[in-house]
Amino acid sequence: MKNLVLWNSVVVVSMLVGQMAAAQDESKEVTVEINPAAVPKAALENPLLPPRLETTQGNAALLYLRAATMSANLKTELSEFRKKLKQYLDSPIKDFPIEEARKDVAVFDNALGELRHAARRRQCEWQLPIEESGTQLYYVLLPEMQALRDLSRVLAVRIRIEIHDGRIDAAIDSLQTGFAMGRHIADAPFMINALVGVAVTQLTAERVLELAQSEQSPNLYWSLTALPRPFIDMQRSLEFETISSLIVFPELVRADTVTGDASRIDFENFLTRFDELAGDSTGTTGPEFELRKRLVGTLKDDTAMKNVRSFVKNEGEYSDKVVQAMVPTQAVMIRERILFTRLRDGMFIHSFLPFDKAQAGFNAWAANYEKLKETGEGLPLIALLLPGINQACGVRARLQRRIASLRIIEALRAYAIANNGKLPESLSDLGLPVPNNPADEKPFAYARLENEATLRTNDGTRFQIHYRIRVRQ
Repeated sequence: MKNLVLWNSVVVVSMLVGQMAAAQDESKEVTVEINPAAVPKAALENPLLPPRLETTQGNAALLYLRAATMSANLKTELSEFRKKLKQYLDSPIKDFPIEEARKDVAVFDNALGELRHAARRRQCEWQLPIEESGTQLYYVLLPEMQALRDLSRVLAVRIRIEIHDGRIDAAIDSLQTGFAMGRHIADAPFMINALVGVAVTQLTAERVLELAQSEQSPNLYWSLTALPRPFIDMQRSLEFETISSLIVFPELVRADTVTGDASRIDFENFLTRFDELAGDSTGTTGPEFELRKRLVGTLKDDTAMKNVRSFVKNEGEYSDKVVQAMVPTQAVMIRERILFTRLRDGMFIHSFLPFDKAQAGFNAWAANYEKLKETGEGLPLIALLLPGINQACGVRARLQRRIASLRIIEALRAYAIANNGKLPESLSDLGLPVPNNPADEKPFAYARLENEATLRTNDGTRFQIHYRIRVRQ
């Protein structure tokens, strides 16, 4: 079975969401023992993205590919590293096997050095073969994505080592690499790039939470506040998803102008390509995927063709003369395009909204689509490509929520240093602006209980934040 980059987008979204959850299950209560720290007088002296003066001209993608190539030459070492990853990332700092981790990370020093250089390039252009691939777009492979995810995990372990050693400047430098890397990876049209970029950023953000618990950590409130919002702009990838099917099936686009025998040839090419893609994909069972049977059956049914022409005339706003002159395959192809674009847009419009408002729209769209499937009107292009958009939007919302929650943690550190190690009664007592939860635009749920506090969310996304916060005495 071939690896279909976009055709299996819903599968990829689910896979990456699951992997991110396994690495950082926010639904479980996490105890955070913060170290009090005032906001530095030079508020932005510890930026979390490489400062402009430290960046250089050039295409970062070339250096990321070099790093991926270096890691490919360390297959055995990488395989062994993966086996230890959970212990390296999840164990409390006091139980962290520092020397073993130090030895394992050192093997990747050259590749990590290349990542650092790449993260400090001002441009990142992956130059993926989109136009060249044409109707084979869904078969474009992205092997570098897995290699860079692996290296981001090695980098995360290095940051833990640097925090453990008290080398805070080095840890912040590595955080800059991780955050810039996440943005660079996402700077491509494919949804997979955006999702991997989010995963890398989430992994890096977890280290910021660990740094806040270090005795020597500076306060990073303004450094976090200064990060771009959204940190990963997934709109480019979402918009590309709206047109990808029409790139792979150009017959739908040109159906208005292709007539006669050429239309019949286009129709057969369209069905053959769909059959091949469905055969190379997963999750392609059900009546909505019997496209050839449905469309060929329509061509043979006079009543069905009458309905097709009526639909094209009324919904496509074609004149009766033009519609009657269409060969049957042309009319059917135009109807399929109209139905597809309407269903597609009905889903995508919700991606422009805050997640809590989008969720209601996604749910309503899904319920309507289930009814279409029951009547045999569900479109396979929709079934394969679009349901994952809901989950992708949830991933985007959780990343912004993560960064906002880190800002609150840093604001609590600043409050604690100014108030003899105490936590505030409410977030409104903080002397710094408190962000709302970007997922639902509501305040985070905060409650102080004697010498500790809780910070929670309940915003409808798949996983929630549940921090129990204490102040290191």
